[in-house]
Amino acid sequence: MPLVDPFFSFLRKLHGSESIRIMDTCHGLLLLDRGGYDFDSIPSYVVCNPATKQWLAVPDFGWTPSPCNGMSVHLIFCPAMSSHFYLLQFTDDLFTSVTSVQIFSSKTGAWTHSESAWSLEEKQAPCERWRYESYSLEPERKRAVVNGMLYLICDSLGEGPPVLDGDHIIAVDVEGKTRKFIPVPFRMCKEQCSILSDFVGQSQGLVHYVNHEEPEYYTNNDGPSERSASEYNDDDDVEYELFIWILPEGDTQELVLKHTVSFLHLFGEKSCKAGIDYNVVAIHPDRDVIIFKWNDKLISYDMDTGEVCALHTVSDSFGFASYVPYFSELPALSNKY
Repeated sequence: MPLVDPFFSFLRKLHGSESIRIMDTCHGLLLLDRGGYDFDSIPSYVVCNPATKQWLAVPDFGWTPSPCNGMSVHLIFCPAMSSHFYLLQFTDDLFTSVTSVQIFSSKTGAWTHSESAWSLEEKQAPCERWRYESYSLEPERKRAVVNGMLYLICDSLGEGPPVLDGDHIIAVDVEGKTRKFIPVPFRMCKEQCSILSDFVGQSQGLVHYVNHEEPEYYTNNDGPSERSASEYNDDDDVEYELFIWILPEGDTQELVLKHTVSFLHLFGEKSCKAGIDYNVVAIHPDRDVIIFKWNDKLISYDMDTGEVCALHTVSDSFGFASYVPYFSELPALSNKY
């Protein structure tokens, strides 16, 4: 098959395609925003398949979005289950702090809004409580789509122990309804450390979740907290680790530890700060290989062999999205260049 055109030249006749931003990918389809990097504009979405040069301009919402603290959108496409795709857009209302979800279905060609389409019982279901409490979705930590369900990291904004109160994984169906609310696991085996989420993705048909330990004095992006790092000299000999967990098949809400690796083995440092020193950017869809951005390099780690390889030099401004071509044409993508 021919290589995929990385410049999206098949979209050049589409109005606004001169400034596009990749928002999400899923099983060979890409979600683009024609608003580019103008974050104040109302999104104008396009779903396309670069391998077949098909695309669909998603219609506007049909309503004016309320002022919001944040908005994230995710693409769900599972070709083994359906030839249709769905967009789930989460909006955190500025005044009520309620997280609502808007859904676009390629089957109906229209958007629906959770607050108007759901019954009272559905809105008040136990799994939906995160939408009305102090929780925030973390789209920059990626997401997984497995068996038609969208898995996202959900972080608590309240006070309290950051692990016990904080991170959960939510599983959302194509109607935007939360089906699972999974507390993330942790291994609090060292004092004076916090456990933070790094990544959720899918590999070999299973949800994979990555978290890690950090010293307590890693409190922000600017430097140590009021407690000086010198107070933690006893930690100099501690080797902090990454933990890789999987969600087994079936109706389970408990993640199982799959693998552990030290920062020293990965990067040659005993402790590293997520988002500053490194980022988990991808997991191989068919192998036990994780991809990191470390300083100005992409690095792979093979869980089976323990091998660490430098793959490529990249700019600090690079963003990453995993993409595997899908070569079948889809009736849902009605336009073709």
